[in-house]
Amino acid sequence: MIPAPLTGLAIGDALGMPFETASRDRPDLLAWDGKSYGSSDYHMLDPGQWTDDTQMSMALGQSLVVHQEYTQEAVALGYLNWFKGDCRGIGNSTRRAMEALASGVSCQDSGVQNATGNGTAMRAAPIGVFYRYDPALAGRIAARDARITHLSIEAFEGSRAVAVAVALLSIGHQKDQMLPSVLSHMEDSKVRDVLRHPQRPGDGVSPYVVETVNAAFFAFLNTNNYHDAVEMAVRFGGDTDSVASITGALAGAHYGIEGIPDYYLTQLERSQEIQELDLELLK
Repeated sequence: MIPAPLTGLAIGDALGMPFETASRDRPDLLAWDGKSYGSSDYHMLDPGQWTDDTQMSMALGQSLVVHQEYTQEAVALGYLNWFKGDCRGIGNSTRRAMEALASGVSCQDSGVQNATGNGTAMRAAPIGVFYRYDPALAGRIAARDARITHLSIEAFEGSRAVAVAVALLSIGHQKDQMLPSVLSHMEDSKVRDVLRHPQRPGDGVSPYVVETVNAAFFAFLNTNNYHDAVEMAVRFGGDTDSVASITGALAGAHYGIEGIPDYYLTQLERSQEIQELDLELLK
């Protein structure tokens, strides 16, 4: 089994993209077959394309591969180059942080105070797979990476939870043993509290990192294959691209590239490039 968290993330992102902000009973979401990609007039994106979740994750992953370690300044520069280029669907806090970086503020001071959105957790998967043999270190680095854009314990711990989970799953940790191990690496927070017993969300998941991480872990833990995990994540409604991105990262790490159906891979934007980046992170 070859872990593929970044590929899994990008697919979840692209599947959720057309339904972002949708209620779970919106007709087009109810009619969706769970396999096909859709377009978005709001994002001005075509089927199989992805949003900022994948873009930031790729920028982070590419920096890890080039530098062979996490360097906050280099990663921040990668995020800034993304922001100045083809920036898709950026969140408000991340935008404010990028504007601060662009104005010359250092990456140690660019994060937005008390920001609790999911913009940190959605991009943490590459750290997890890169530092998979030291989950505690992966968690610390993920929390450090979060500081570039978001300054709150919930943003830090949301990012840490995803990175640690991806690290554990990438080295073959079993699903039923994952949560206790993830929790053991986390600090007291609302994210940690909800992950003790993830619950099925109500109608629509908000961008609040506590809700997003809860929904993503629930979808992963309560399904038995990649397809069902990401489909469930999208059908929750709300911030569908980010919930499905995190779910897809967890499922991609656990089921591997072999467990991702071809109908997702063949129509995914820059699919081969993303799969190759997964392999580079594994090296």
